[in-house]
Amino acid sequence: MSTDRSEETAHLEEPSIRLVSLKEGGRLTTESLQLQITEPSGKKQTLLMKRSPFRIGKGSHNDVILADQYVSDQHCKIRLSDGDWILKDLASTNGTFLAGKKVQETALTDGQQIRLGKTEIVFKTVKTEERIAPDLDEKFAGLVGKSQKMRELFAMIRRVAPSAATILIQGETGTGKELIARAIHQHSLAIKGPFIAINCGAISSELIESELFGHEKGAFTGAANRHHGAFETAGNGTLFLDEIGELPLKLQPKLLRVLEQKAVKRVGGQQEFPVSCRIVTATHRNLKDEVKKGSFREDLFFRLHIIPLTVLPLRERREDIPTLVRHFLDEQGKNSLQLSAAAEKGLIEYDWPGNVRELRNSLTRAVLLTKGREIQLEDLQFMEDSSNHGDSPDPSLRSAERDVILNKLKETGWNKTRAAEELGIAKSTLFKKIKEYGLKP
Repeated sequence: MSTDRSEETAHLEEPSIRLVSLKEGGRLTTESLQLQITEPSGKKQTLLMKRSPFRIGKGSHNDVILADQYVSDQHCKIRLSDGDWILKDLASTNGTFLAGKKVQETALTDGQQIRLGKTEIVFKTVKTEERIAPDLDEKFAGLVGKSQKMRELFAMIRRVAPSAATILIQGETGTGKELIARAIHQHSLAIKGPFIAINCGAISSELIESELFGHEKGAFTGAANRHHGAFETAGNGTLFLDEIGELPLKLQPKLLRVLEQKAVKRVGGQQEFPVSCRIVTATHRNLKDEVKKGSFREDLFFRLHIIPLTVLPLRERREDIPTLVRHFLDEQGKNSLQLSAAAEKGLIEYDWPGNVRELRNSLTRAVLLTKGREIQLEDLQFMEDSSNHGDSPDPSLRSAERDVILNKLKETGWNKTRAAEELGIAKSTLFKKIKEYGLKP
């Protein structure tokens, strides 16, 4: 019994239903479990199960109590694990039968017949579609936005976070995908575990396998000690795989296997270790297009695309900009500062290719440059236009931009991919700026 209980806590299971899919417009399809029971006396009953896992037997402590002398006190259980309904016999005296065959543990499919003693149970799934209404609040777990699309996103996060379903966050660079992943973690059953973030695009192809799956001592040149990978380190917490579209093609089958088998094998090792972390992934790429190009496996795409969440670029939700500006100024302790009419108009009309991250950085520079209590348009600098100011750009703006870029490069150990990502600009733009300002390590 003690082993069985520990197994339950190892699984991050949904409390009552399985999330099937999430479509545009916030339409969520869920799946509940229904049992149609025929007892030896001929009595029939239909039960809609409200939680997972649940136990079946003749003992009074079970969730489903059967009046059948051939059924054990605690006969079997059904649990929801990683999207599958799993039937497990609990060392019953007379066994658990599925479609006439004795089973120990197996996945259930809709309409299958289970026999316990002389009781017959038909396993049924009931699908329901619900429309998720937008949140009323403009702030949620560090995310900010008053637009309907953002408030719909907040509501969707609340709804899907407690499940064990794999979530794929889609959005351009700088839109706050990691913040969304952290919000999911904070509202999930994995909250007591760690939040581990791995950027698949910021680690070299030679090291990413070890970072994800770990390695044994001596597995390759330089492997002086055993290394526990992200899947093991995450434990019962959340593993966030950012920029999953950058994962090398040769590693994608191994990731798929880990997701399906819930077990990981370190590089150079033979033993498999069970993993139970919640998986959240993110990408700025269109993975459907990557599948067509042959750079992303179709089977892995479908495995990750169970619950997709999309965050729109800032240019498609401009009404969020004033709210974000106020939030960032408050964050910097500059809540007394105001925007001039021209500055606010400039912020709203700009397309923000670096999205929210670029907006934050632009305001950080403006706070340093503004001389009064009002931020003027000239205090703002937009990365997209920084090379188009004529022959004599404002030296104070150039100096501020140079300092911001140099500080970020130092902060990231001159990791240009990561620095560009955190600055909210394209890597090509960063290279151009490094050359323009003559920056060196």
